Amino acid sequence: MVHFGLYRRRATNLHMKPLIYTLRFFIFGAILYSLFYFLPGAAAQSACGEDAFRTCMEGKTSEVNACGQRCPQKEKPCLPGDPPGATCYGYDESCLNACSSAAEQECRTKTTCPSPETSQPKAPTTSASSPTPIPTSPSPAQTVHTVDDSEFKGETKALVNTKPQKKTKTDLLELKGNDLGAIISISGETEVMLPDETIIKLSEGVKNGTISLPYVLPEKAQIFTGDETIVRIGIGGGVTITVDALSEYTLDKFAVDRSRAQPNVSTRMRLKTGKVEVDIAKGQFTSDMKIATPVNTGTVTGTHFAVAYDRKTGISIFEIYDGTIKVTNNKTGKTIALSSSYDKPIKRVEIGKDNKFIYKTAIAGNEWSARQTLRIFVAIGLIFAVIFGLYGRRLTKNGLSFMISLVKTNFNVGIIVILAIGLLVGYLIYPYINPSDKQTTQPQNSKTTTQSGWTTFSDKQYGISFDYPPSWSVSQVSQVFENGDLIAIQVLGDTQKENTEFYDGGRFIVMTPVPTDLDLDSWINSKYTANDQISDVTINGVVFKKVYTCGFGCFTFYYTVISGKIYGVNTFAEGVKKSEHTKTIDQMLKTLVLPK
Repeated sequence: MVHFGLYRRRATNLHMKPLIYTLRFFIFGAILYSLFYFLPGAAAQSACGEDAFRTCMEGKTSEVNACGQRCPQKEKPCLPGDPPGATCYGYDESCLNACSSAAEQECRTKTTCPSPETSQPKAPTTSASSPTPIPTSPSPAQTVHTVDDSEFKGETKALVNTKPQKKTKTDLLELKGNDLGAIISISGETEVMLPDETIIKLSEGVKNGTISLPYVLPEKAQIFTGDETIVRIGIGGGVTITVDALSEYTLDKFAVDRSRAQPNVSTRMRLKTGKVEVDIAKGQFTSDMKIATPVNTGTVTGTHFAVAYDRKTGISIFEIYDGTIKVTNNKTGKTIALSSSYDKPIKRVEIGKDNKFIYKTAIAGNEWSARQTLRIFVAIGLIFAVIFGLYGRRLTKNGLSFMISLVKTNFNVGIIVILAIGLLVGYLIYPYINPSDKQTTQPQNSKTTTQSGWTTFSDKQYGISFDYPPSWSVSQVSQVFENGDLIAIQVLGDTQKENTEFYDGGRFIVMTPVPTDLDLDSWINSKYTANDQISDVTINGVVFKKVYTCGFGCFTFYYTVISGKIYGVNTFAEGVKKSEHTKTIDQMLKTLVLPK
């Protein structure tokens, strides 16, 4: 029997025991909750021979690719509206399935794991062993389970920070030959490994002017992103792929069948680790898209989704924001379908090493953080409720002396009570100390008209406002600052084309403020080099650091520090009307208002 000697010696008063046991309950409960909440994969047991099987499958990648490339194409049913006599075709799915099945059977035989319960088709006679570049969807005879809303148990933080919304259609990227797609924007450090294993440090090349955007990707090019890096890829058909930080991503195949009245865009992708988000603008085309993690495959019939894979835990995550995604486990053959839309909750499935499918409702990151904060203070409130319930009478008579005696009687309990009181007091007074941090769901873009006929943008969350002319409009596709753009206002020149480097027009972009412990000079020095031109300027009584740097083009940045946060603005003007745009930008800067 365990004796808590310290408590037994000091808590001699019988009235203290209920409080001791209550606090023990909260402490142990918090520890258990933290373990299960922060270590979702801790309780999962590795499947028999899982590591050996995974190593074997990774070693067969080249064989899988070779087998898949030999698979023939066959005719498929044409869609309504196809021209008479048109040939509608696609890859032979049974052949591709057989490629992956042959590799899986051979790798299973080499491990101690039993063979999968479901029967696997044999490999085609044209290949002794082979895998497919992208594991394919199940055969038509296989059952697809459509997940019902009642099967979603619990909530979790989504892969996206804000809930995706419907966007306008983008233009179709025109690609030639073996070009699969093109990188259209980069922030941070990125490397591209070409099929001949040549490594291109793309971010450095763009910065020193030896590489320009869009950067065309050849077949089988691999992308490796660094920390705090975002890469956006356009692959035609209005498809934009966002590769997040610390990811390894390969675009294996991209083809547009233009022989049909409604063109078909066929895409195959692989995610070895990290996260990607895919946004497909609705248009006059159909999409045949598959994305695979090392052990699971997503087949998409929709417009917006995200996929993540953690190499350490072996957990695959698929989220659908609009449309339908079918997810197949390549070991068990189980296939499920998730559907959602922009006006409905985010649907999510997690698949671990045990091959179990766990369905959850995902909450956007900003909303999730707000909820977690609320839960913390609710827990603190419950602790106080218990304390006041047990000792209300004594606290009422002499609360201060009781707290002092509590600390003296039991040091650990006293510390917990004092910390709880401190958190509660801090929560109550924080809004008055820093009112600019109050949450809002969307930037408030008021339509106030100034004397000059300009429109006023105002964001209440960060206390930022400025005016812009009616000929300029809000851009939905900018990504200039590493931590996100709060808003981007731009005007396009006559020669500016969609999905290309911005070279004709004007831009005025405000960054989302970021917290920092550095002074302004130190922060600037951590982001820029001696080759960049840095000077001091004053705008509306606020001192800024002005940075002129050339990378994708030549840009001007303005930065300042207010209450431990970096505020920034990016401006750009180029083209025939450069002088006119520059003058307009100067006028916009004069209307810029930041919190005091």
